[in-house]
Amino acid sequence: MGEGKEELVKIIFELDADDWHGYPSETVWAAIVRTEEGQLFELQNSPFYMRGVSYLDLVRASPLPEEPHVLNFTGVFARSGHSTYWLLVPPEKSAEFEERWKMLAVLGCSYESGTIRLQPGVRKLYSVDVPPATDIHSVYRLLQDGEEQSVWLFAEGHCGHQI
Repeated sequence: MGEGKEELVKIIFELDADDWHGYPSETVWAAIVRTEEGQLFELQNSPFYMRGVSYLDLVRASPLPEEPHVLNFTGVFARSGHSTYWLLVPPEKSAEFEERWKMLAVLGCSYESGTIRLQPGVRKLYSVDVPPATDIHSVYRLLQDGEEQSVWLFAEGHCGHQI
């Protein structure tokens, strides 16, 4: 493809503010990639709320006139093969999360985290990246088990694995 990565920009994803998180948009860092097909953007973060995209996906975006380093997401150009899952963990379950996380880390998963205020109170929110070479079925079983044991609630943001 003849790719050359340059500086980082922010890609803004429009969300449904009536969804569980209450946000109208989310921004994710992306590297500008110049290709024979034109300028694309490689996501450098795992999204917390946007469904249908994952870390390292190549996306298309259009500039926002008022903010030159923020672009509006317009579509996915190529998938990276990564998958994204979200975990909501209550504060009293953080020690149990840490123990269970070790099993996911061994499988190659990584995460970004933040906090979110919801109706039942503040929760830790994790955006879990599952690399393409990781056995997605093993990860999913661990995620289900953590939910069944009331350590977290989980949701699928995007499954990029070939199943």
